[in-house]
Amino acid sequence: MKYCFAVVLACVSANGQSQFATLAGTIRDPSGAVLPGVQIKLTNSDTGEMWNAQTAGEGGYALLLIKPGARYQLDLEKPGFKSYRRTELVMETGGQHRIDIPLELGAQTERIVVEAAAPQLQTETSVVGAVVDNRTIVNMPLINRRAAQLARLTGFVVQNGNGSNFTMAGGRGDNANWTIDGANAQNVLLGVQTLNFDPPVESLQEFNVSVSNYSAELGRTGGGVVQMTTKSGTNEFHGSAYEYFRNDALDAPSFFAATMPKLSIQSVRRIHRRAYPPRPHSLFFQLRVPPPDRRNYADS
Repeated sequence: MKYCFAVVLACVSANGQSQFATLAGTIRDPSGAVLPGVQIKLTNSDTGEMWNAQTAGEGGYALLLIKPGARYQLDLEKPGFKSYRRTELVMETGGQHRIDIPLELGAQTERIVVEAAAPQLQTETSVVGAVVDNRTIVNMPLINRRAAQLARLTGFVVQNGNGSNFTMAGGRGDNANWTIDGANAQNVLLGVQTLNFDPPVESLQEFNVSVSNYSAELGRTGGGVVQMTTKSGTNEFHGSAYEYFRNDALDAPSFFAATMPKLSIQSVRRIHRRAYPPRPHSLFFQLRVPPPDRRNYADS
């Protein structure tokens, strides 16, 4: 029994790691020669979390298990060279990013700052897919405020009906692998590949839709892989609220409708989401409060 339990934990850990982002590259001097011993620090601008590394003899570096969906700052330092800083880096869910940087000769007190750099091509992987970012998630008009349907924006996906049944890259419907923060989000109760929990847009940071050539730890199905990343707290108190209101007076009939059909369900829904920093740079969490005053009106 102990051995079986260890195997299960190992599988869960490997699946969760695929949700994180990685950053790698090579540091060189002005002549193009590699630079060993460069101190590298990656900082999460929202939480203050840091990842540190040092270039090896061949000038390469690798930062692993980076929390996706956040803004980062990259700092490089080496005696005899100007310090280097790149801001507004975005580490995408499941992304394998590469940044090669040339350092300039000069005093270490001098600093080269690169702001709002162009997105980097992911040359480290041959995965076919796309990331739906938070700006798209919160700004798209969704009648039920559930984000899974936005997978269709990637161009590789066709939705079958109104649920989470998708055909990806010409594969079969209901045959995708869904994860939320690295954990399986499929309907294990019925033993099918449908999405068991479709998170609301207020709780979701971004998600990655991969349809081909994804890494070995992903898969489990014959369709694509959808990796969702939820929001987390930051060093600042923030939150959001909305009211969802729908009734006959606001809905328009279709072009061919002779009369206005009466809605079978009319509803008012209020949602509040808060993110707290109880201990800055240490502990972060978010809270989503379901509506205590939801009112549904059905036809008599």
